[in-house]
Amino acid sequence: MMKLTKILCYTILLSAPLLQAAPVNDTKAKQVRQEIERANKKLKEHQSAQKQTAKNLANIQTELKKVQRELNEVVKQQQDATRKIHELQLRMLDLQNDIATTKAKISRLLLLNYQYPNQSTAALFLQQADVNEKSRFLKYTTYINRFNAHLIEQLKEQQNELQEQEKVLEEEQNRLNKLIMRYQTKARELGKNRSQADTINRQIGIDIKNQEKHLAKLREEERSLLEKINKLSKLKSKPSSTLTDEDKTLKQPKTASNKIYLSRPVSGSIQGQYGQKREDGRPWNGVFIATAPQAVKAAADGTVLMAEKYGTSGSMVIGIEHDDGSKTVYVGLSRVSVAKDSRVTRQQVIGQSGEYLGKQGLYFEWLVNGVRANPAPYFK
Repeated sequence: MMKLTKILCYTILLSAPLLQAAPVNDTKAKQVRQEIERANKKLKEHQSAQKQTAKNLANIQTELKKVQRELNEVVKQQQDATRKIHELQLRMLDLQNDIATTKAKISRLLLLNYQYPNQSTAALFLQQADVNEKSRFLKYTTYINRFNAHLIEQLKEQQNELQEQEKVLEEEQNRLNKLIMRYQTKARELGKNRSQADTINRQIGIDIKNQEKHLAKLREEERSLLEKINKLSKLKSKPSSTLTDEDKTLKQPKTASNKIYLSRPVSGSIQGQYGQKREDGRPWNGVFIATAPQAVKAAADGTVLMAEKYGTSGSMVIGIEHDDGSKTVYVGLSRVSVAKDSRVTRQQVIGQSGEYLGKQGLYFEWLVNGVRANPAPYFK
């Protein structure tokens, strides 16, 4: 009777620290789902960025078309100004020819009507001619000279006006040339921006495709992992002895202070604490130990229930049932060195750590009597 009372007290003492454990849930599957949620969020951000880039590209294209229309209009104005300058130059050339022709006609007229090509001959004529003829000659000569001077003056005025118009058109042409240069510079900048936007848009498209592939991979990993967890929860190790459950309870691993303890599976920093809130607000139900690839060791004596791959990443999961009935799960191994149904001892190497959800390290869970417990306080 005394022995039975001692056994019951000891059993209650060992069970007390586990009463606060979280209910059973698919922790690893939740991890994958959270990664999928983050990947979905990133995909939406990429899609939003793609829409914004497409919008910017459309705006650049519209602005470029506008600048091209304005450039075409300025080029047309420049062509009109060049044509007008050419016409003025032709008119000035015609005017110069008119002036020369008029002078020649006046000279020929004087020579044809009055055979006095020089001043001495004209003076001799005036001395010998009668009064009426002298008067007529002088009047005619005065009229011709006056008309000639007036005509030449008009031609000069027209020439000056044409020169002023040519100057104005040249100034306008210079202005248009500068304007064309500015539009061409702006068009080149818009073309460069369009090219950069095209490059960004193509890169975002590539990122979206990669993210979609990553999501598909994570979904496959989640599906496979859920199958493994469901399978592991139903597995039981083959009886290796005739010990009763009560006997097994008495054989729980303990220290000199009679407390349960677990050997730490790998060294490194615990970046995912049991019960700690994650990005989505839900708590960790195990611990994630960040570490470079290293040997993974069994937390206690037991029997291997599972040593398999999950998902498409090549990562592996090991499930061990210990002599006290608890189970430990090791997730994210790059390789395993134990087989199903094999016996392992505490700190025996069971595999090599790899990556868990894209991060180097090992994810570790501890289940006791169907309840997930915080393993960190029991690490030794």
